[in-house]
Amino acid sequence: YGSIVPDTKCYNIAMSAGAKAGGSKGCAMALELFDNMDGKIARDVVSYNTVIGALAKEGRFDEAFEIFESMKTKNVTPDKITYTSLIKACVQDGDIQELLLDMKENKVKADVVTYNTMVKLLCDRNRWYDAKNLITDMEASGIMPNSMTYGLLMDGLLKADKPAACLNLFESATSDSRTAALTENVYLYTTAIAATSALANHEKALDLISRMKVAGVKPNLETLTAVMGACLSSGKAKMAADVFRKIDEPDGFAISMGLRALCEANDLAAAAALLSKHRDGYGVMSGKEVMKSYNTLMRSSLEQRDYAVAGRTLTELLGTGYIPNKNMYRTIIDSLNLGVNKKRLQTALEPIADETYQFLLFVLDSVEQRNLSVDGSFYASVLYCGSRMGGMQRKIASFLAIARGDASQDGKKSSSIIAVEGTHERSLTGWEDLLLNYDEYKNDFGPQMKFPHLSVQTNNKNIRQVLSSEQAVTYKSARKSVSKARRTDVPTLVRATADKSTVVINN
Repeated sequence: YGSIVPDTKCYNIAMSAGAKAGGSKGCAMALELFDNMDGKIARDVVSYNTVIGALAKEGRFDEAFEIFESMKTKNVTPDKITYTSLIKACVQDGDIQELLLDMKENKVKADVVTYNTMVKLLCDRNRWYDAKNLITDMEASGIMPNSMTYGLLMDGLLKADKPAACLNLFESATSDSRTAALTENVYLYTTAIAATSALANHEKALDLISRMKVAGVKPNLETLTAVMGACLSSGKAKMAADVFRKIDEPDGFAISMGLRALCEANDLAAAAALLSKHRDGYGVMSGKEVMKSYNTLMRSSLEQRDYAVAGRTLTELLGTGYIPNKNMYRTIIDSLNLGVNKKRLQTALEPIADETYQFLLFVLDSVEQRNLSVDGSFYASVLYCGSRMGGMQRKIASFLAIARGDASQDGKKSSSIIAVEGTHERSLTGWEDLLLNYDEYKNDFGPQMKFPHLSVQTNNKNIRQVLSSEQAVTYKSARKSVSKARRTDVPTLVRATADKSTVVINN
């Protein structure tokens, strides 16, 4: 350092910089400087507080308490900052009470900040009952809780799935003349409304909004989003949609909630338009929120059997660059009340509409156009669906099994050409085309027929479903080859015959 000798204040500033930098490196820097002071530069309460806070922040609780004990042996008196930092390092039950006693012995008076830190620690660890008792002790000590105290406890109760207790706490505070003014706070009102959402009580949510206005508290984005949640949980989708329309600048979560409200209010056109506006994932909605919203729109459109909207939804999703995930495939199957479980197949099931099967084939075609693999469980559901419908749909399902076999065998994309006797060839554009024009195609199948390419993603979890569904649509003449394929290579597609791809159509 030359002729300049750093003093305690200089070291404290350097340690504080390391502590504020955070992370293991910042903590190590602060601790190294603290150690360098030993025997050379006097450490004061600020020195100890800085290192204790850095260690507590990094989760090095034992070391934080060791520094605290050494602090007392060096006759450096702890202050409120010391104890507030140590509270964050409390792990075992009883640690907080011991610290409070220690504070009294050192004549350090706890204030509302100290108690709030304790309340937050207890709530973060789901010890909301202890946190509530601590507030009682706080009041007994002559320290009045502030709005943050109630906010921390209400939030803790809500996270602990205690919405009724959260709402009761708020109402108790509003009815007490000593704390009523503290509740005139947008955060507390919003938390209370969130509790009404968990309780499916939209009337209470609307009452709280009215009381906010009387108290002069202006609802913010989070408040209105919470009201939407309360309306949706109460089955009041149209009311939730009306609330959404009043939000000037919604964030991604609010848009997701608004889209859900529009869907449940049967306004699919408005929901689709809303999603199209924010679908890029680079604006207010994240990619995850966009994908979740596509799932919501897909579910609602299929539950209402609006295949046009469902088709446009999938086309837009793929066109925007998103890839259907397992949740999307599961959404389609569940919304259409389709399944692959054997118990369900043995019970009376509702008839499957032709439009339903057409949409399933449309999904296969759309995914293939993006050169993607379809989910194995979804593929199995499509085959089971064809098996249940019988006739033409079952035959097409058997063709799907053959197409997967062709893809599994050579990994090459088929030409989708039907060879016909004569001088012309006919192009098969996809599985939906085959369904819609089956009568036109069925007399033209030649021995060299190639089906549209079909890539299926199988794994250990769905391979049984896949093979079982293929067996369900395989005709008796091919059962021997099915068994052979299973014995030789389970993941390999079951083909109608080992060397022949000719399919006989019984007119």
